[in-house]
Amino acid sequence: MAAARMRTPRALLLLVASSLLGGTAGAAGFDLPILGPVAAGRGGAVTAGTADLTAVDANPALLFRVEGTDTLVVWGPIFNQLRYRRLPLYDWTWASSTQAPPTVQYPQIGNQTGAFPLGNLFVGAASDFGLADWTFAVAAYGPAAEGNNNFPADGPQRYMIVQREVMAAFYSFSAAWQPRADLALGLSLQYVDVSLLRIQEVADANNQSSTIFPDTSPYDVLVEYEGADRFGYTATAGVWYRPRPFLELAAAGRLLSIPIDSEGTIKLTGQGDIVRGRTLTTYRRQGDELVPDDRAGLDLDYAPSARLGVRYLHGGQPRPRFDVELDLAWEGWSVMQAYHFRTPDVARVEDLKIDVALTDLDVIRDWQDTWSVRLGGDVTLIPGRLEGRLGGFYESAAVPLSRTFLDFFSFDRLGLGGGLSLSLLDGGAQLDLSYVHVFNEPRAVSEAEGEMLQQRPGAHCDPATGAGCDPHYPGRSGAVINAGTYLSGWDLLTLGLTLHWSRLLGQDPPAATTGAQ
Repeated sequence: MAAARMRTPRALLLLVASSLLGGTAGAAGFDLPILGPVAAGRGGAVTAGTADLTAVDANPALLFRVEGTDTLVVWGPIFNQLRYRRLPLYDWTWASSTQAPPTVQYPQIGNQTGAFPLGNLFVGAASDFGLADWTFAVAAYGPAAEGNNNFPADGPQRYMIVQREVMAAFYSFSAAWQPRADLALGLSLQYVDVSLLRIQEVADANNQSSTIFPDTSPYDVLVEYEGADRFGYTATAGVWYRPRPFLELAAAGRLLSIPIDSEGTIKLTGQGDIVRGRTLTTYRRQGDELVPDDRAGLDLDYAPSARLGVRYLHGGQPRPRFDVELDLAWEGWSVMQAYHFRTPDVARVEDLKIDVALTDLDVIRDWQDTWSVRLGGDVTLIPGRLEGRLGGFYESAAVPLSRTFLDFFSFDRLGLGGGLSLSLLDGGAQLDLSYVHVFNEPRAVSEAEGEMLQQRPGAHCDPATGAGCDPHYPGRSGAVINAGTYLSGWDLLTLGLTLHWSRLLGQDPPAATTGAQ
């Protein structure tokens, strides 16, 4: 048991790094391309067509459509359907020469949170300050993502995740310049604040290399991490061009990947019958002394992106009777090849007075770039009063099948949505409502396909020769923990209120709704 404890801290820190950032802040990898009610109703097809303040994220060039001063407030909960069933397995730890291994069957489990109330938030203001060709905006918003998942503490998924809570916000400072009636350029400088990363999961500290506990181990340890990165940054640029009265072309994208340098603390507590209640303490060297220090860190880059949009308008100006937009989007999630995890210098098993040197770690993830097609548009239902919109999107998966995990559900997915815009107070206010359902690819991962193994820091299995390995798991240091079926999807209901202050104050004539222009 001493050997297991000596090697436990490094492997447990590795385990935390491998699943820390589920649900953090673009689309595909971490969240969905439907920030705000207009984007949600149009299936994310807003690179050329949106006229609300979420343009600071979709395409800052489109802020030129703000006349006078506007404010926008958006709220939208996300309702999840996340279900997982681990594949049945033979528990060889209870087998003998006279008794066959029992088969362990698992129930289907799901996210116990149910709904995340902060899934689609946005607050922003924009004004042209009376200038003919400039518009400026400030905004604060969270990504369209689910930031709180809770699974049973003793469930079959506990080696992947027990709890995850993430809070992230973008603070955007944007400007749009329209030098000609048919051309606009825009830029958003964005400060990214990941204010909370909290994760809980279980690892197996068993040091008996030739004995794997695939179901539950008396050496289980609960790993708890809490951290943050308050100083991220990126920039989004965009361009809009109208070569014909009925045709608009646009391009936008995140110019910089987002460097996330998380700083946090870690707590390791025995949970299995043998190690229950034992605490592993981490230290950092200061000269010749060891000072208690539970700090840890995680470094990675968040993907850059690019979007192209083509929009057809029918019915003349300034308000078309209807429009249709087709967008193509790319996100460079291949930057997520690994997480770099920074650890304290030493871990100590207090009751045995054993010190262990720790080193920084790279955790392989092997994510891939994603592509998305988005189609949507608006139609005038009651001129000057009511507009409707429909749209949908398809996104390819960022997570390979072999690394399917309960931390990220970036599988192939299809989203379908619709919405309404109601003009109030003679065009001085606009109420937007949208609903989206996202169908996520169902996945079934076999034992042979799964590459996520149970963390067993005390094991000494040599995959190349099989030396020290459990004969029932040839070449593997632990049981596959991601084999099973994954069913997932989301429902998003989004409500937005725009106030056109120039019209409310009587400075401009009444105008029609402005979901898309």
